[in-house]
Amino acid sequence: ILCLFLNNLDKLKNVCIIDHHPRIEETKFRYSYLAEDKGAGCRMVYDYITQKFNHKFSANMQYLTILGNDYDLWIHKYKISKLLNRLYYYYNHKEFFERFIDGFDGRFTVIEKIFLKEKQRQVDDILNNLEVIKVSDDIAFTCATSEIDEVAEYIKISLEFDYVIIYNKNIRTLSFRSDNKKEGLLHLGEFLRLFGGGGHKAAAGVAIKDEVGIEHILKKFEMEVSKWKNFKR
Repeated sequence: ILCLFLNNLDKLKNVCIIDHHPRIEETKFRYSYLAEDKGAGCRMVYDYITQKFNHKFSANMQYLTILGNDYDLWIHKYKISKLLNRLYYYYNHKEFFERFIDGFDGRFTVIEKIFLKEKQRQVDDILNNLEVIKVSDDIAFTCATSEIDEVAEYIKISLEFDYVIIYNKNIRTLSFRSDNKKEGLLHLGEFLRLFGGGGHKAAAGVAIKDEVGIEHILKKFEMEVSKWKNFKR
């Protein structure tokens, strides 16, 4: 049924596609298409329904949307948004949806608290054994196959780098992170579009084929950061 729906999208009317990653190519479909970088997907859907249908969501749903946007865009204003992100990997997709279908009231269950405590122990083990390479005064590089966001945040805050690049050898991807609160930093998503990747200003990623690809992107990124710093001065 899903395949039938997708194959006939160009024939449907009154369909709105909401995508929080801007795309270079125009859509081939005739329906309304929203691809503006105005927040995480949950925030864009929330805003669209609110504005289009004058719908008023509950306070719990509004809170859940704020937290989802906070974590996805790498803003991290609210510490609890990180805990919610961890719970997403505790539940499967369906169970997570059912758990928070009415939003989030700020409270966790006993089982969730036990999971979050154990998860923190696992994260601490990874961070305590982390090897970080200094690419430049602004850029740090490391390898990790799990807890990518946790690793990036630790390096950014504890070691005071503006940019963190993490290589996941299991799925052959480079994840780029920076400080969304700091002005004058390079837009990571726009840079990685040059290599077939993309994302947001402070959180983006790209797939790579081999170590030569890693070296190539790192060199290009170091040059781009240097030029960007000089330009901002």
